[in-house]
Amino acid sequence: MLPAPLLLLAGPLLPALIILALRRWPLVSALVGLGAVAALASLLAAAPLSPTATGRAAWFTGGAWGILGRAFTLTEGTRALFLVIYGAAGFLFLLSIWLPQGSGFVAAGLAALSPLAGMAMGQPFIFGPPLMLATAALVVWLIQSGRAASIQTAWRYFLLMALAALLVLLAGRLIEIGQPGAGWLLLWLGLTIWLAGFPFYIWLPPIVEDGPPLGVVFLFGLVHLVVALFAWQILTSGSLPGAAAAFGPFFRLSGLATMITGGALAFTAQGSGRLLGYTLLIDVGATLLALAEPAAFAALSGGLTMRLVSLTLAAIGLSLLGHDPFTPGLAYRRPLAVALYALGVLSLAGLPLTPGFSGRWGLVAQLSSDTPWLAPMLLLAAVGGAAGLLRGLVRWLTPTELETAQQNGRGWERIVCGLLLAAGLYLALFPQTLLAYTYQLASLLQTP
Repeated sequence: MLPAPLLLLAGPLLPALIILALRRWPLVSALVGLGAVAALASLLAAAPLSPTATGRAAWFTGGAWGILGRAFTLTEGTRALFLVIYGAAGFLFLLSIWLPQGSGFVAAGLAALSPLAGMAMGQPFIFGPPLMLATAALVVWLIQSGRAASIQTAWRYFLLMALAALLVLLAGRLIEIGQPGAGWLLLWLGLTIWLAGFPFYIWLPPIVEDGPPLGVVFLFGLVHLVVALFAWQILTSGSLPGAAAAFGPFFRLSGLATMITGGALAFTAQGSGRLLGYTLLIDVGATLLALAEPAAFAALSGGLTMRLVSLTLAAIGLSLLGHDPFTPGLAYRRPLAVALYALGVLSLAGLPLTPGFSGRWGLVAQLSSDTPWLAPMLLLAAVGGAAGLLRGLVRWLTPTELETAQQNGRGWERIVCGLLLAAGLYLALFPQTLLAYTYQLASLLQTP
């Protein structure tokens, strides 16, 4: 029988190779990718987590797998996390049938699930940096897919991820030999680069502007979910006594600076791609604020879940609008695409009556006792994002000679957009529908 962690580590790779051979047929590739994550999720849900347990997947056993004297451990929390990740990845693959993202999107996305699983199950300082480097290499392929003309954005991303991996690896070594001061500084620098926090956010907006929109969702919705969990595990594992208290002020300062920078840049953004990138910085800042207080893990999980929802809505709208530079009259021709994009952007900014509001202000409720000025700063950043969107909407709603009452797009496409918009508004009004499961997942992840 095979160790259960091997399912997550090796399971995505074989279908990724098959999809690589089928990449000339996007529909077939997407369907194979969707089938692969469905099969993996089914096997994962049925796999036992201890040698004595029994499950429907009888060919897997145990929750730990040793390699090089270290262990990858599959816990109930990690299983629940990757059931969510597999479901979200499958949904993105399904969307790629409707909104093509390049020939390598499905293969690279599926393959990236393997090192991500290793980061979630392995010991941070030993396995984390090389696995993050492998993830970054696959993400480069994903964001570069179908865009061979320029590699500057992807190359900058990979170099920064490699630098951060080296910093985290050196940090682990310095802490191991009894030099925690320098080690903690390098560790904070590495984690902040990975999470695109201030002052290392420069790689984020170009990726959002130049990369495939669903690839942006994969990177900042799924990869960042695992990276944030990785950072939280380091701060709370007990292997670094006092790390949470030492890192807290730095993450808090970086988080606030990231949010304010995102709000200010969003106010002056020119074009839908740039605006989405700058507004995403506001949400990234909120993630760093949550990491500043390990007790706020439930708020961190809720915020990252709602980021995935918000980014998906905005990315679908962005795919349909085509990274538009705020063309006058576009709202009359693509009203549902503009509505999806606007709801996603406002949600990332944390405005009321959006899915992201509950996660953002849940964080404020947990942190306001220590930082009473946090709420005004968050509101200021959110207003900047909303003002940037308003500037774009004014342009989109400006009538032109090309204005027509007839909407572009096929009938079924308008139906799908309408359903997605309704789902987003439903989560805005009833966020507990999703957050209840998210908080349960957070509880499982905190259980050793």
